[in-house]
Amino acid sequence: MDKDGRAIRPPSLRSIVATQRERIEDLERNGPVRVFRPPKPRAPGIPTYAARPTNKTEAQCWDWLMKNGYRPDNKGWPDILAFKGKEGIAIEVKPSNPNELSQSQRRTMRFLADHGIKTFVWTPSTGLLPFPIS
Repeated sequence: MDKDGRAIRPPSLRSIVATQRERIEDLERNGPVRVFRPPKPRAPGIPTYAARPTNKTEAQCWDWLMKNGYRPDNKGWPDILAFKGKEGIAIEVKPSNPNELSQSQRRTMRFLADHGIKTFVWTPSTGLLPFPIS
């Protein structure tokens, strides 16, 4: 019963179908509406470095990593990984100033260097410079 004492009828199947049809047409016209809420860090002082991927499978992996205490970062990855025999090097390419690496790029390059991967920054004017740049 509503506030005036009248019986409330459930919506008819026809009205439900019409509503769903309107939603489908709206999706076809405008595409899906995505509301992104970045995940909150699980512990104080441990930031989340990058946005959750929009690719469904990558987002599932991202969620799994977050749930298991990892902090995924899809920013700052080197521009080029190059291989020669069994040796691999990571190269960040910059148009002019080799010191213009972002915080994410520096963090990633430092991590790779700490784990035995040779890291470099390349510019057209300087060529290949070892990272960190002195």
